[in-house]
Amino acid sequence: ERAERAPRPQRSPRPPRSSRQRDPRPDQAPSRRHDSAQQRGAALTGEAAEAACLKAAALIKEVLALMSFEGAAVQAVWDSEQDRIKASIETPEAIRLIGPDGRVLESLQFLVTLIMGRRLGSPVAVQVDANGYWQSKEDAVLADARKGVEEVRSTGKPFRMPPMDAHMRRLIHRSLAGHPDITTISEGDGAWRKIVLRPLPAKK
Repeated sequence: ERAERAPRPQRSPRPPRSSRQRDPRPDQAPSRRHDSAQQRGAALTGEAAEAACLKAAALIKEVLALMSFEGAAVQAVWDSEQDRIKASIETPEAIRLIGPDGRVLESLQFLVTLIMGRRLGSPVAVQVDANGYWQSKEDAVLADARKGVEEVRSTGKPFRMPPMDAHMRRLIHRSLAGHPDITTISEGDGAWRKIVLRPLPAKK
């Protein structure tokens, strides 16, 4: 005779499908949204802007010393057009500081931005440049954006720029904010996220 099997334990009933929720994955964010709201730093003025720039310069010098960059000159000013602290570093070791494809400089910029936000109590955008590396990149991106604006004006169709990082997208959003004929949006995800220039509807 076969041995009797033990009865299976009863499973607890599953909740209805509508009540089950999954945490959204970071890569499943909406494919289109405006970046500027997320990346907008605090708009500082007067003494507050000056004090923030002094703190940023001191912080950068501190971090550079920890990175064994001796004798680097650091200046920081408030960029009212982009609402950010704009710091520039002059050093004979600029190539080492910038790193391959600017990755070392970008990491330094990220770190300084994070620490400054905590010290000021609110987020603030910070650009950390070395020997004009970011300035040349920004000039090239803005030149492409101006060409895109002219194409949108002549064709009336959207113009998609190449994928770019959040720093450059923020630059274009703010540079074209308030343009009489063009509006900017971001589309795509991750490394493929890009700026799209669109014509504004004609005013009646």
